[in-house]
Amino acid sequence: MYISNSTGSAPKTTTVTWKESDEPYADIEVQLGDTVDFDYTTSHNVRKFRNMDAFDQCEFSGRWISEEDSLDGPTSLLIEEKAGSTIYVGCSVDDHCDSGNMKLAIHVV
Repeated sequence: MYISNSTGSAPKTTTVTWKESDEPYADIEVQLGDTVDFDYTTSHNVRKFRNMDAFDQCEFSGRWISEEDSLDGPTSLLIEEKAGSTIYVGCSVDDHCDSGNMKLAIHVV
């Protein structure tokens, strides 16, 4: 199935090296139909936060993007949200979100 984004061009893939870091992740911009690949092998997951406040506080109660019981990657997220939306994701393993800066804001443009 072919999904075009808002510019009518072919969907793109953005790869995020998903790991703990001393520096926070920079926000990324994507379009409807694009894919975000989270590149990791083990000991991480990808969960969607319910809103920006939960993102800021690393408060997980949103849906899983990776398989719930698996800590193995990689994991992909197909962007299905409309332009103007922001998707907030993070890793809920141990303190990876709080002290490892494993959280990312994805802006749909």
